[in-house]
Amino acid sequence: MKIIDLIINEDIVEAELAFAMATSTDIIELCQNYLLCLNRYRDQLLGLKEIPEIQLREPSSFNRELTDQARKAVRAAMEEMNRKRTYFDALLASFVQISGYDAAKTLNALRFKGFDSWESYSGGVRLKYNRDDRGLTMDEAVKAASLLRREAYLENKTTFFPGAMPAASA
Repeated sequence: MKIIDLIINEDIVEAELAFAMATSTDIIELCQNYLLCLNRYRDQLLGLKEIPEIQLREPSSFNRELTDQARKAVRAAMEEMNRKRTYFDALLASFVQISGYDAAKTLNALRFKGFDSWESYSGGVRLKYNRDDRGLTMDEAVKAASLLRREAYLENKTTFFPGAMPAASA
């Protein structure tokens, strides 16, 4: 395999394009697929370490320069792949790893049903000042929060990364 074919990886490009066309119903699956492609790409890049260096009797400065450029390209590809993996791992977690407390925070941040006073309690999530209303079960609240997060991401790249307040990406 040529190094250039590895650095410009068609599977990654296709997965990225598919993710760019995601909807709220398929974004989780497309995010998982993109992460799988990034993991395969990482393994391929790591495999380049096993390629033996060409030993030249009289290495020229031109050959050294080409070798250095190839190493820099692989290192840059590895750094970019790691940055994307970190981002997409966090993005996927923000869609699927939602506690009751996180659900209430999301419902408040995105003003679910026009309210920003949702609170988590042992049975689910309800409006803080309306204790007569049963509110949402925990499962309903988590599903609603996940959908709201996915829609907010697709609409304006708002993320809900663990431990952080909702933020719009650049």
